[in-house]
Amino acid sequence: MPDKIFKQFVAIKESTDDDNTAVAAISTDSIDRDKEVLVPKGVNLDNFNKNPVVLWAHDYSSTPVGSTKKYGVKKGRKIIKAKWEWADTDKALEIKKLWDGGFLNAVSVGFIVSKSHEPTPDDIKKTPEWAEVRRVIDEWELLEFSIVPVPANPDALAGIKELKLSDATQKELGIVEETTVFVEKETEETNNENTEIEVKEKESVIVTAQRILVPHRPVKKRRFVRIVINPKEVSSEAIKMLKGRIY
Repeated sequence: MPDKIFKQFVAIKESTDDDNTAVAAISTDSIDRDKEVLVPKGVNLDNFNKNPVVLWAHDYSSTPVGSTKKYGVKKGRKIIKAKWEWADTDKALEIKKLWDGGFLNAVSVGFIVSKSHEPTPDDIKKTPEWAEVRRVIDEWELLEFSIVPVPANPDALAGIKELKLSDATQKELGIVEETTVFVEKETEETNNENTEIEVKEKESVIVTAQRILVPHRPVKKRRFVRIVINPKEVSSEAIKMLKGRIY
């Protein structure tokens, strides 16, 4: 069986009167990063229509976040358009908020290639931009499409946090988790012969541990540690203690 291929597109959204539906072009005839063209009119929807679900990040083990069963997927000469109904689940509600708010604009189609060819001189003469194209996928079978966890832009992260999403969804979006630990020097009090009390001021050392998760790609987690200290005021013993807490 041919390998399944995934290609990501920036969805071309359309407005809809029904609050619980979404409409978008999920694939186009543009040249992608692989220097390939996925011809919209060459798509085969037979198998997709048997189970017309919308997934989150190609996660086959989780409940779908939507379905095109009521509305369908339509192919055209330049685009493939889908209209779906959002599922009635907590996860789907979170994805819907991100989608409607403009924080997520990317979709990814999973498909199998049936027929393809390298651009011919005649193709290039007809479509000059194909001069740099490696392959034209003329016929292909759509298996599923997913909304993928790629924020629209880095500045959108602040707005995403305001939506109060679950920890799991924030991790999938690659939002940086930050944990701050405060370590203070102990207060020392001493009584001298004149019964005066000497109190040393407390000083805080901030340690920030960050874990950055890369979305939509199975990678090993990496941890980064930033220690903010004044080396003149913090002893080597304190630094060792801090390292012990982090590691």
